[in-house]
Amino acid sequence: MLSALVLAILPGLLLAQEQQFAFALPEREGRISLGVFDPGGTLVRTLFVGAAEGDFQVGLNGLIATWDGKNDEGKAVAAGTYRIRGYVVGSEVKAEGEAFHFNDWIVDDTTPAITGIGAVVPGENDAFLLFGVKPARNQPHAADSGLWRFDESEGLQTVASFPDTAGFLTGDSARIAMDDRKEGKLLLYDLTNPSGPRTAAATGLSCGAFWKDRLALASGKTELEVFDPATLTPEKTISTPVAFQGLDANAAALVGRDAAGVWLSRVEKFEPAPLKELPENFTLSAGPGETFWIAGQQGSDIIVRQHAFDGELLRQMKITEAFAETVQIFASKTSLRFYLLLHSKNRSRQTLRGYRPANSPTTEGPTQVDWEVFLDKTIENSRRFGFVDGKLVPDAGQTPQDSEQEIPLLANTLNARGSRLTLRAASGPTGLWLQTAEGLPLLALTGRKFIDRTVAAKGGTPDSLRVFAGDGVVVSAYLVTGVENIAAIEAGEIVIP
Repeated sequence: MLSALVLAILPGLLLAQEQQFAFALPEREGRISLGVFDPGGTLVRTLFVGAAEGDFQVGLNGLIATWDGKNDEGKAVAAGTYRIRGYVVGSEVKAEGEAFHFNDWIVDDTTPAITGIGAVVPGENDAFLLFGVKPARNQPHAADSGLWRFDESEGLQTVASFPDTAGFLTGDSARIAMDDRKEGKLLLYDLTNPSGPRTAAATGLSCGAFWKDRLALASGKTELEVFDPATLTPEKTISTPVAFQGLDANAAALVGRDAAGVWLSRVEKFEPAPLKELPENFTLSAGPGETFWIAGQQGSDIIVRQHAFDGELLRQMKITEAFAETVQIFASKTSLRFYLLLHSKNRSRQTLRGYRPANSPTTEGPTQVDWEVFLDKTIENSRRFGFVDGKLVPDAGQTPQDSEQEIPLLANTLNARGSRLTLRAASGPTGLWLQTAEGLPLLALTGRKFIDRTVAAKGGTPDSLRVFAGDGVVVSAYLVTGVENIAAIEAGEIVIP
């Protein structure tokens, strides 16, 4: 390790292009970052980021590097005196991911980005499909649509991506039907061969169901349009007593709803289900056998009921969720499992819960069932996350947030008094980096890109800090320790004539 600092430009190299300089390191092993700063202290060129000592030529007066007199944009800098300085980040400095906040679907940096859920397609056992929203990176529109598969063993896996104008109509384990409102098209994806959708002209579609090898679709009229799923050719229309706002099916019947009731069709004629009362703003899903489920609100409670086709109440569950203004239900067609998708008033929070009987699931059994929650995941809009009264919250409003933290540096042989350094997190060469206040990258935190908001907080010890980074999908928390083992490097001045 070199022990003396030589602040001198090597002889004979006085032109603006390819000027060499030498520098020595303090007695600390680590990664080296160097930058060029203009007379006002602004970083104009990042020369090295996390470089090893072996990346430099070794000279008599120290390690040797070269600057070509250009800024980070590749343009020649103006005449003046420029200072070369940087830091060596000791091996004791560690960055560790601590947690993900405000999106329970995200478990690591490779998890697909999902920011909202529109529909659930129950599958076998506890596996299911999700239709929802994912951010559109570097696109003119705000978001794309996506389809994911989830189970506990594999986590969230991407199945397909769709146009941002696509809306979910219906789906099963093999097919997904959507409408592209902008293009006026019906889209049908075969999940067993996801090479692309089959399309047909259609307008105003709102909901649908696969039933008896046919696709029935509602479009806000008192009729259903029936398509052959294999060719997407329209076959016929079925008259309905009302314009359906929701439609589902099982092996026994088509089940539709409007704001005032539930309607059943075993063939092509719909009859009202004899229900005594309905919760407010209810949604519907066909269940196993000759049953269906409804879920809605009753005062401050959310009510879930399973009915037989003859109207008999089979099972009921009540939950209280202060945040939830609306609820959607998605039920299995072969078991008593069902999912509730709870939305807050402004849809800034979504919770998806899966329920099943605590005993062995069966379509038969007593009215009273002990329900077990086997899935509970929430997404919250965290674009304005931050700390309020010392607590990390998804929306900190106008509360000022710390973007930087000042940390102490240990004294070294080249700087006997030691010093302090201001650090912040920002997007760097390959993701999120810990940087100096001037923007010189020092330490990689994560390869996750598109970070649009960071907050810095003190760590549990003087030589640590925490970084919280949000990308519109999730807020990632990182703990950086040993930051006092960062030492300053001064490599002198270069005069650009």
